[in-house]
Formats: sequence, C-alpha cells, structure tokens
Amino acid sequence: MVATDNQRVYIGLGRANIPVKAYDLQSGKPVWDNDRLVPWGYSAAALETNGNELYAVVGSGLFILDSRTGALKKTIPHFSQGMPVQLVNQVALTWFNSSLLVKDVDTGNRVWQFNKRPNFFNVIGDRVYVSSDCCALHALEFSTGQLLWERPLPLLTGSEVVTVGDTGFVMLVDGSILAFDTASGADRGKLETTPHSVGMNVPDRGLGTDGTSLYATFGQNKVFAFGP
Repeated sequence: MVATDNQRVYIGLGRANIPVKAYDLQSGKPVWDNDRLVPWGYSAAALETNGNELYAVVGSGLFILDSRTGALKKTIPHFSQGMPVQLVNQVALTWFNSSLLVKDVDTGNRVWQFNKRPNFFNVIGDRVYVSSDCCALHALEFSTGQLLWERPLPLLTGSEVVTVGDTGFVMLVDGSILAFDTASGADRGKLETTPHSVGMNVPDRGLGTDGTSLYATFGQNKVFAFGP
C-alpha cells in the first residue's frame, strides 16, 4: 500500500519486519520506518495521510502516526476484521461481520453500515460500488451509505469497479468485463476476452483506467487495453 503528501511517500511493506516506511518524495532517501506497530509478519492493509498524521491499518488495528517522524500517536485496536480495507477522506471502509462497515478513523465509531457481505468495494467520487457475494452490484452514497441502485450479476466479480466517464466496468470470474451506466446500473454491453476463465485464486487480476482507456489483466503476465 502507498500514500503520499507533498513531502514524503509512505509504503506499507508486505509480510516484512517493518510494516510502514517513509521516503523523501524528491530524493527517494529513507526518512523513517516503524517496526513497532504489531508483531512481526503483519503488513499494512491501508494508508492515508491528513496533515501531519498518517493513518495505517495494520493487522486488525488502526495506528495514527506522526507523518514527519513515524512516532505512534494513537492506537485503535480491533478496528478491522480483515482485508480489504480502504481509507478515504478520514473514514475507513472495511469488511466486518459479513457486512461493509464505514468507521471514523479518529474515533473508531461507526458512520454507516451496509448489511450485504462484500466481495469487492471501491470509492469513486461520491459513490461506493459494492459487489456482494449474492452476485449483485450496489451503488451507495459515500457520505451516508444510502442505496442509490442495485442490479443482479450473472456471476461473482473478480475485480473492483472502475469508471470511464459515465460508464462503469467490473470483471466477472469468467473473464468477461461487464459495462454499465453509473447513473442507473443499466447494461452497456460486455467485453469478451481471453482467457475465458479467471479463478478467485488469481491475486493479480483486475481493472484499471487512466480516465480515457480501460486496462485489464488476468494474472497471466498480459495487459489488455481497450480504447475509447
């Protein structure tokens, strides 16, 4: 996981003795590291900066560090039940008791909760897109959790949602990519690609975008690009 401010870049190291490390943004030189957050073997699941504070979800805890020195300022234990976790605008979105829970990062208090077991979720603008285990896609208002629309899916998803303009895209586990209207969830077609099947055990499958084109990878050392 990576976060940046105007002076440093912060990296959550995977399965290493130092879960969070900071580097100078201009020179790339190490500034500090913190290996005291949790026992050895845990990695940072999410990072976000706010002023002189760095928020790190490591293991099940939320740790608030001084972003200038790496010193620990506050710990909120039992903050998350596991990955995935996203830190966005001073709240954390996390899986909790088979639901999507949004918590305030300063207090640990619940902001809102969506009682569907999430498969993937992603914040884009003022919306949260959630694919649930019951093979459905949901669009929620980010600030309140209000359900804006939902639609069934033919299969489980294999990626988070990405958007290009007013069109959303999500990968299904059969290797196809479903396109939909972000305002309503209505179908806008499907991209059929190879390989024909993407298993849930493929860790590096997914979608990305530069705002104009769509990029897809299926975990087989290939990237597919789809133009506007």
